[in-house]
Amino acid sequence: MFQFAGKRCRRKGRKGHGKCSGCRLKAQCALSLVAPGDTRFVACMESNRQLVSHLAAMGILPGTKIDVLSNNDSSMVVGVRGGRVTLSREIAEAIMVA
Repeated sequence: MFQFAGKRCRRKGRKGHGKCSGCRLKAQCALSLVAPGDTRFVACMESNRQLVSHLAAMGILPGTKIDVLSNNDSSMVVGVRGGRVTLSREIAEAIMVA
């Protein structure tokens, strides 16, 4: 499992606010299991470096807020940083959210 986990929170004086990788969010479930309309934060990514780099290029990093817009059998549409991204079921299963 490849996991981003910073040693310190990027927001000075605020430990454990749950909005950045420095807070070490506890993963609750895979993104593929989240219902449409829910908002979650990315906790970690269980994949190889190539896929993690690809997700980072799309703006999906640990601590990022994700709005699930649609969740179908083969793919899902999520809102990330003001845009929309379509993810395959396999990629959504590799993203753990809190």
